[in-house]
Amino acid sequence: MSPLVAVAMMRLPRGAMNYWITTHWPLPESDTDFSRHVYVKQRHVTVPQGGDVVFVREARSVKGAVSPTVYRCHKGVRTAMTLPPGFGGIIGKLTVEGTHRPINERDVVYDYGDLPEWSIIECRDFTPVRLPLADLLAAIGKAPDTGLQFLNLWRVPDEHVPALLGAIERAAGGGAAPRTHGLPLWHRAAAVAARFHHGQMRKDGRTPYIAHPFRVAMIVRDVFEVDDGTAVAAALLHDVIEDTTADYDDLRAEFGKEVADVVAALTKDMRRPEDQRELEYDAQLVSAPWQARLVKLADVYDNVADCMNADIRVKALKKAERALALAGTDARLRRAVEKVAELVTAQEA
Repeated sequence: MSPLVAVAMMRLPRGAMNYWITTHWPLPESDTDFSRHVYVKQRHVTVPQGGDVVFVREARSVKGAVSPTVYRCHKGVRTAMTLPPGFGGIIGKLTVEGTHRPINERDVVYDYGDLPEWSIIECRDFTPVRLPLADLLAAIGKAPDTGLQFLNLWRVPDEHVPALLGAIERAAGGGAAPRTHGLPLWHRAAAVAARFHHGQMRKDGRTPYIAHPFRVAMIVRDVFEVDDGTAVAAALLHDVIEDTTADYDDLRAEFGKEVADVVAALTKDMRRPEDQRELEYDAQLVSAPWQARLVKLADVYDNVADCMNADIRVKALKKAERALALAGTDARLRRAVEKVAELVTAQEA
């Protein structure tokens, strides 16, 4: 999906009456439930209605506590957990589907002391959005030091809607900033890769597939001795577009354009005939950022090292030789080339 298509998806659906901004507490890395509903205080009389558009802002803290302890509630079970610092700006867009209702035990909610005061509005059509707080405040005509309590649930005045949509369009066109909560990029990438590859196995039928991207990332950092955040994150994610339901836009929304571009370069178009597919794949690796060729070298290194039988070893060695040829003379790849060549020589002996 192109950025322009993604932006088109964010436009007001036919028949919608209002745009709203609501604030969500800082989100755990594993939380996806916010993409299906928004929360409103039960005392609110004016709330979003069916067809309205709601932009979700992620608070940086809860009641001033940067890393608060809250309780995750689901099906009667309360689990204590510490929330990370939040992004501060808008993280997503939803379309209201129904009227608000009480919270029930089937909902996944986070209680930081006043859960009985809240209710839920069911939503649909979640679209990731990454608009920093400063850009949000500028778009709606507010000073940088404006208090943010009004954004807990706020209908955007009609005169500010064009500027808000324009800011979101510019953010989408420029690539979203990765949501890392101050942690290394690989930390989030490892969790996302594990979720997308869940249930997949290596060819031995016993090893979970996620072992492969984890090893590839470790090869990049510990064998090739390249400590590049983009390269390590892309190594963890290098198969998610090709082998799972994830797409380029998912990765761009989560990790930014740089990581998404590297993973896209490592993705084969499986719709093509094999000969054409392999030629196109080689061409896109040659023209891709250097991290793509680095991750490819780590990929073939792991596949050669993990060979189970002679037939698989022959195929893996041929792919390794192709990766070496594509690496060229880039100095950043020199150690990786040496290590792959050493392994190939040892396997062929």
